Amino acid sequence: MITKFNFRNNRCIATILLLFTILCIFTACDAPDYEETTVRTPNGTIVKAYRCIAEADQNDLDLLDKYVEDNYPNAIIVRKSTQYYNCHSYAWHSTSASNDIWINAPEQEKYWKDGSYAYVTSANHSSDPTIPSAAAVSGYRVRYVNDDHSARVYSSTLYISKWGPGPLVRHKPNYSPYDNSLMYYYKPNY
Repeated sequence: MITKFNFRNNRCIATILLLFTILCIFTACDAPDYEETTVRTPNGTIVKAYRCIAEADQNDLDLLDKYVEDNYPNAIIVRKSTQYYNCHSYAWHSTSASNDIWINAPEQEKYWKDGSYAYVTSANHSSDPTIPSAAAVSGYRVRYVNDDHSARVYSSTLYISKWGPGPLVRHKPNYSPYDNSLMYYYKPNY
């Protein structure tokens, strides 16, 4: 059975704390190196970003994979943990396995604010995990309005998203460590 996750849920809080702790470990020792760069939205707007030039320690990355496997057994790890890219980069910039761009909030907002992506609909997945039929299109983008997270629609029932420095994961809309109480869906508009 898939369990709902929101910030009131102790398990979700524990997940966030673990990811934060691991991120602090990365920052304190063996942290990957980043250099400032820019990328562009499909409509040409400049997005400030970071290019990862050195990966984190593999043992630390393996711990993130293990944590997701143990705590989210119904999620499917598509790619192992890496510091090279994050959820916003995967959802809005590039799905390539060689993606080395990290986009911090609020820079991802430029993708819909410049018209590269058009709003389709919204949903509350804390009460209903069903993706609205108007948004159940593979490749549509998902904005977690009440959290710092982005995803892509994978199918009519699944998302695919990068969990911080953790793995790229295929999961139900209400099955992740992120607040799913309000989601906005966007379609390509270029």
